[in-house]
Amino acid sequence: MKSYREWFDREVPEATRAFMLEKWGEPEKSNIMVWRDEKGEAYFVFPTQRFGKLLLAPQPTRAGEQDPEKLYHDVALPPSHQYLAFYLWLQKTVDVHAVIHLGTHATHEWHNGKEVGFTAGDPGELFMGGVPQLYPYIVETADAILAVDTRLSDAERKARAAELVASIDRSAGDELDALATGLAGGNVAAGPGNDPVRNPSALPTGRNLYGFDPARLPSLATWAMGRKLAEDFVADFQKRKGEYPQKLAFNLWGVETTCDGCMRRNPPIRAAKRLHCFSKSET
Repeated sequence: MKSYREWFDREVPEATRAFMLEKWGEPEKSNIMVWRDEKGEAYFVFPTQRFGKLLLAPQPTRAGEQDPEKLYHDVALPPSHQYLAFYLWLQKTVDVHAVIHLGTHATHEWHNGKEVGFTAGDPGELFMGGVPQLYPYIVETADAILAVDTRLSDAERKARAAELVASIDRSAGDELDALATGLAGGNVAAGPGNDPVRNPSALPTGRNLYGFDPARLPSLATWAMGRKLAEDFVADFQKRKGEYPQKLAFNLWGVETTCDGCMRRNPPIRAAKRLHCFSKSET
């Protein structure tokens, strides 16, 4: 606790300190993963296992309330003292050379502050510092990868299925090779993500994935549905208000556009609807 207090006062910008203190109080009064000795001196608890030079640890919990939404997605919730202390401990005491966030998904990217272009006071910058971060992330489930388009002939389906199986078999090795390359400071080639059923080019995995490919959005089918939604939207407004809308505003959110059916949404159709409202054609 004493070390964390020094780091907190010396290195965390004033605005961030004030935000954390408002929510969580003084570090010495923390009750999230804290142990106190017989003298009442407080220590943060970090469950870890060491395997040679490898330190294995679960990511700290975000919220003491154990609210499932706050545990992951509350972007207005500042980090708890124990959460921040863990990452500062990794940087300053353990002196790790790299951090591997294994699993989908973690919670550090859902804190308040910027998502990219961090300032010194953004939690993402405080957590990571100058330590390289590697984040093996699921491209999407591939359990239905052999559901090949029924319009193909039997020979084409078999050839395509064999190709996909080979790509899946290759993926495990490629993923480990890419992780080793990243840890060595090498370049990991970029590649598309998404469910391999929707985007077979996501295989083999083991690449530095990107989620958004504007060349694939929208398809002709989603364009047609999006155009209908846009026209229905304008017609409904005109019916209710007796005039056409003069201004339209849309929230262009990358995650919504690229996610695969999140929360029963159909993001490509929404993108098509917006494009049609902006008078853009499918070509």
